[in-house]
Amino acid sequence: MTAQKHYIVARDGAETSYRVTLLDTDDGCEIRVEHGDESWTFSVAAGASDTQAWVEGRPRRVEWRPSDGDAGALVLDGAPYRFTVVSEARHRLRSLAPLVAHATQEIRAPMPGLVLLVEVEEGHSVRAGEGLAIIEAMKMENEITAPTDGIVCDLSVRAGQPIEQGSLICVIEPAGEPE
Repeated sequence: MTAQKHYIVARDGAETSYRVTLLDTDDGCEIRVEHGDESWTFSVAAGASDTQAWVEGRPRRVEWRPSDGDAGALVLDGAPYRFTVVSEARHRLRSLAPLVAHATQEIRAPMPGLVLLVEVEEGHSVRAGEGLAIIEAMKMENEITAPTDGIVCDLSVRAGQPIEQGSLICVIEPAGEPE
């Protein structure tokens, strides 16, 4: 079975995005780029160093220089091209973000452990990324953060309480929504 990885690639500053599929082959990989009804395929094999590759049988200098998050520059034979690259799954999730931002979110423990600290109170307004609780698991402290803005409801944990994976920590309701 051939391993396939799917990505969405957009050139910085451009509205157009491309679906890119990487297919493992015996001597490297095949890259398929699709946009609308158009499709291009390239074979790529590793070169003698980390920055060399054979593209369609021609030696090329290739380097990925990551910058913030999913953005970076593909440097091809010395010329930089700025791109944002995300997995196809992440791209789909991003397209759902406006819908998720207005939905009730159940926050559940991602692992079993001990609740060390509860950083919010019921009725507390939170912003996306704000800490909700800290769970100690395997001697590591893991901060559980709010995935979206909203109001904390149904706070179900307290400091010092053991917690199982999947247990409800709290619910975040969209701000301004009736309960």
